[in-house]
Amino acid sequence: MKHDANGFGRMTISAVERETGLPKDTLRVWERRYGFPQPTRDDAGERLYTPEDVNRLRLIRRLIDHGWRPGKLLAASEADLQRIVESERCAGAPVAPDGGVPTDEVLAAIRRHDVSALRDLFQRSLLERGLQALVSDLVAPLNVVIGDAWIRGELGIPEEHFYTEQVQSFLRGTLASYTRPAAPPRVLLTTLPEEEHGLGLLMVEVMLASEGAQCCSLGPRMPLTDIRTSALTSAARGA
Repeated sequence: MKHDANGFGRMTISAVERETGLPKDTLRVWERRYGFPQPTRDDAGERLYTPEDVNRLRLIRRLIDHGWRPGKLLAASEADLQRIVESERCAGAPVAPDGGVPTDEVLAAIRRHDVSALRDLFQRSLLERGLQALVSDLVAPLNVVIGDAWIRGELGIPEEHFYTEQVQSFLRGTLASYTRPAAPPRVLLTTLPEEEHGLGLLMVEVMLASEGAQCCSLGPRMPLTDIRTSALTSAARGA
């Protein structure tokens, strides 16, 4: 953290990226396109963000995870964002995984960075529920639990990233051993340029693969022209 001429602490763009999980490129695009955030600059021209900026960005990132578009959020005040977050919590989103999995146990494993505990949980769910139910009945509700804990300050960015990496690792490993039909339908998967989260994309891939599709994933944040080119090249068929 750096301090300006008045002694107020400000964060560099690298620190904001670590704190919020928002890539530097996204922060720069929002600054140009939407006028927020508007960082000051130090003598070397490096961007400096206030604690208030960072708080708003944390809320915006969480709401984007809930499906909101950046353009509707970046003009909102921190108080307005807090109200939207509360309305999301009251809108019926699942607050705990189905099947009797204690949320406290999951959060404790994440805080300990306990790889074995999380993988055992995923493996038991896979054996008991099957692949589709693992995603819809366990991973999807857990995503909400982890996101809410993060926005309340109960989990940090490292813990959220740890959870995401463990889920992605398990799902990819499961997909690698999945038997597909001889001539499966092909589906190209990616997200629009402003959506940088890949876990949801992987969850869709799992659901489609379990129905017999062959998925070609390009990862998140793909420019529209490249999506079209890739679709033509891959002869992918989408829904």
